[in-house]
Amino acid sequence: MNHVTIRPDLKTAGGEVSDLLWNGRFVGTIALVYREGDRLSGTIQLDGRRLGPAAKRETIRFGRRYVRQMAGAVRARECEVFVASGSYEEVISNERPERDDVRHPQVGELVIVGESRNKVEYHLYGPNGEWLAEAFVRIDGADVVGEIYWQREPSDDEMERAARLIVSDFDEEEIDTFSLDMNYDGNVLETIELTHEQLLDGEQSRSGSKRPVLKNEYTVALARDDGDTLTYEIYEGGHSVGTATVDIAQPRLTGIIAFRDEGCSRDRAFIATLLLDELDKEKEYDSLHLTMLVDNKPIDELLIETKEVH
Repeated sequence: MNHVTIRPDLKTAGGEVSDLLWNGRFVGTIALVYREGDRLSGTIQLDGRRLGPAAKRETIRFGRRYVRQMAGAVRARECEVFVASGSYEEVISNERPERDDVRHPQVGELVIVGESRNKVEYHLYGPNGEWLAEAFVRIDGADVVGEIYWQREPSDDEMERAARLIVSDFDEEEIDTFSLDMNYDGNVLETIELTHEQLLDGEQSRSGSKRPVLKNEYTVALARDDGDTLTYEIYEGGHSVGTATVDIAQPRLTGIIAFRDEGCSRDRAFIATLLLDELDKEKEYDSLHLTMLVDNKPIDELLIETKEVH
């Protein structure tokens, strides 16, 4: 019996957004953009809280089949779809290249490998599934103290991303402070210390560095660079609140932002501005057409012209 079905929500000439249902209950989103005879790309975002391990595997298999059927229907020579369940899972592709072109490698997945009453052990993996670090954290009342041991020397971006993932795994109503030591080759590279007060005013104490890591405001970070398609994660105070997928193959860019809840969607114009700032770092373009979704329902469309029209 097939437990997974798909429910279309939005379809245009260049893309579509659909719900994934498990026994009629919403469990995720498929957002695809494509060009006939050229390329298909996008994201599958699953709600991991509503799926057990077996159900998640079946849902991903269903999504994989659907994506490949769509790639065949539009005769896409290239296909690459990012699959996530709160964190990185896999990439559905019609080719298996050795990719070295991710300009900003980051930690992609945080996995709990051990847990007791007041201790949690994590493994952190990179975007290609490589094991990057293990983390041991202890919960002492409203405080979290942790040690992260890296397999190789981490970049600033990787340490920042690791901190974001660990912080996001805890209830902000129950935890007041975090202290995370970053260790490599027997040395503490730096210590990230956070309090909720610092999160609120955007300040952060970081041993040996004044560069802020987390702010209680929106940030947009490049999560994956697939050449013609860029995937960004949108954060608020270290918590992921949405995913943006943008096709940059042509000067007139198109993209989809899928928000995870309605709260952040009120600030969609500001978030679009942050996304524009990040896109400016990648290439020159004439315009950006964005479709914004909440619960897979379109809530807004923005057309932003960056060059004067005569």
